[in-house]
Amino acid sequence: MVQTTDTQRVETLVGRLFESGVGSLELLTVYMGDKLGLYAELADVDDMSSAELAKAAGIDERYAREWLVQQAIAGFLDIAADDPDDRERRYSLPEEFTEVFLDPHSLAHMAPMPGFLVSFASVVPRLLDAYRNGDGISYADYGLVMRDSQGAFNRPHHEQFLSDWISALPDVRPSSSRAAR
Repeated sequence: MVQTTDTQRVETLVGRLFESGVGSLELLTVYMGDKLGLYAELADVDDMSSAELAKAAGIDERYAREWLVQQAIAGFLDIAADDPDDRERRYSLPEEFTEVFLDPHSLAHMAPMPGFLVSFASVVPRLLDAYRNGDGISYADYGLVMRDSQGAFNRPHHEQFLSDWISALPDVRPSSSRAAR
């Protein structure tokens, strides 16, 4: 029996997995930028060099520079003033991205998303064992990063829609009538 390969399907899958890998790594850099306060520092000024960001955030200048370059390549930051010397280059957080990275009340807030990846990755060895032996992994085993990420991700939806969701449930009375009981 001769098998033929649908090269288009293979190439599509390879492309999808490659993009997913790049996206996963980008999520990890967003996680670092969020947890280290790098986006917050950039939001407070027009633009910054790597040395200025390092000083403001209390991190090493080399890592600040590498993070800034990666974020600009990913399209998350703008290069405000280009310079062949990457130590002199200046970066800015586009104003329209501020709510994505920094506004915990916005439906566009995606800073919590990378925490799911960080948390899930922390239990992968145990998950492999669970698949082999049938044991389970409790939600608590995913740790505080999962809990905090889930809460932060759900927050804007709950703030903006929870009362509508609850009032749409059958046999649910408004909270004012419950308080009167």
